[in-house]
Amino acid sequence: MRYVNTVLSDQAQGGFYGSQDADEQYYALPLPGRLQRQAPFVDRTLYVDWNAMMASAYLLAAAVLNDRTAQDFALRTVDRLWQLCSRVDGGMCHYFDGRAHVPGHGGHREPEFSARKRFCASRQVRTLLSHDCYLWMTGSRPGTWARPSK
Repeated sequence: MRYVNTVLSDQAQGGFYGSQDADEQYYALPLPGRLQRQAPFVDRTLYVDWNAMMASAYLLAAAVLNDRTAQDFALRTVDRLWQLCSRVDGGMCHYFDGRAHVPGHGGHREPEFSARKRFCASRQVRTLLSHDCYLWMTGSRPGTWARPSK
């Protein structure tokens, strides 16, 4: 999570960036050598579907690790993308790079609806985490009930 938090995300506003260039020469260097070179380019495009998956992973990590910072960042990401990428017809755009882009493959809408479902699920998790409730555990204690930390 440290790499994602420091390189591949906008911690202030919310959002996970698209990618970082794979520079084999840079990554082959020991840390002191890398510190003297410019890091590979980071594509700051926010892809809605991938952000929804990462936000879901951060919410899970927040519950497992008792990490309020991860939870807050995940919810900030969901809120930011909802503001930037939601459409009047209820769908979501595919990505945001300064403006919202709708998929252009002959009206193919499945990815945006999948992203919408994930965002709705994330909002439900927010509701669960803000109330006195219990979650069904599937990780380290499968088949048990656990109360999420607030």
